Amino acid sequence: MLNKGSTDTKAKILEAAFELFGRFGYEGTSVRAISKQSGVNLAAINYHFKNKDNLFWEIMGHTYRELDQTIAELAKESKSTVELAMKTFDYFQKEQYALKNAMKMMLDEGINAPESEEIRQVLANPMGPPGGLYFAEIIQKEVPYPLSQVGLIWGVKSVFGSVFHWSVMLCSTRKTCALESDPMMAPELIREDVKQMVEASLLFLKHNQANFSQNKIRSKKKTGVP
Repeated sequence: MLNKGSTDTKAKILEAAFELFGRFGYEGTSVRAISKQSGVNLAAINYHFKNKDNLFWEIMGHTYRELDQTIAELAKESKSTVELAMKTFDYFQKEQYALKNAMKMMLDEGINAPESEEIRQVLANPMGPPGGLYFAEIIQKEVPYPLSQVGLIWGVKSVFGSVFHWSVMLCSTRKTCALESDPMMAPELIREDVKQMVEASLLFLKHNQANFSQNKIRSKKKTGVP
């Protein structure tokens, strides 16, 4: 997801920090180690990012934006939610190294909230995950009634959650998890499972208009029903 092998100073810093944060965590990674890994001096890192917190959040924001843009492009080529979901799944499999590192960074603790308003805005997507808006749009096209915000968010969480969870599982260290010999964890079988989970989520939305319809929300407001 990050531009590996870049000669640009800022990109080199981001690439090195992304690798080290993923391997050693926030606390286990020093700015000096990032300097050594990137081949960029400490002054340049301070100039571009000021401190380690800003560097951490710059990577998170960059990763989120890149994935959001990628899913936007995949959505343009997709005619259905299932097609978009499977293209996203395949992209995650191609980018296993980046996905694993990003997941480790997401689970890291003890980091101050981002100072940058821009980064906060990037991470505060009302539709949740990167690409959530594009998943919501394609889901709505397939559901035969107008979804409420609750319905759209449920659909995005259910579809993207299935794709993301199993993508992470497949890029984990399977020997450590004792999954390498498990036939149920074969990548081709997991891919089919994800497809069926997405189809099941859509089917549930289509047959639960009473719970997820925008009209239901409006009706409650009109009649005063809590």
